[in-house]
Amino acid sequence: MVAWLVLVTGGAVGAVCRYLQTLAVQHLASFDFPVGTLSVNLSGSLLIGVLAGLIQLDLLQGSEHGLLWLAFGVGFCGSYTTLSSWSLDTLRLGLEGRPWLAAINLVLTLLACLFCVTLGFLGGRALVG
Repeated sequence: MVAWLVLVTGGAVGAVCRYLQTLAVQHLASFDFPVGTLSVNLSGSLLIGVLAGLIQLDLLQGSEHGLLWLAFGVGFCGSYTTLSSWSLDTLRLGLEGRPWLAAINLVLTLLACLFCVTLGFLGGRALVG
């Protein structure tokens, strides 16, 4: 029961943070590109990388960090990051006749998120020595 509560709480907080960050960042953008979604995916990749690095990838069930991973890795990051929104944004750009922006969104998000998760992981590992 505790695991479910931890998961649901992490997911609820992640969803609210995703919504607020996407609105805030998109509001600041002076051009029509899904920077709100991109910012959420980048920061979520960084966060999950840091978390994984901090607990040294000991993410399996029964580990001493199981509830921490469940709350933040699965719950928060799972509802915070936005693969489905990113996919829809990319499709929308293509359907609107802007395939070059769709391609930029596709490549930029993939490469930048991989960079962020790697940076976060290495940073998290460095913090625990």
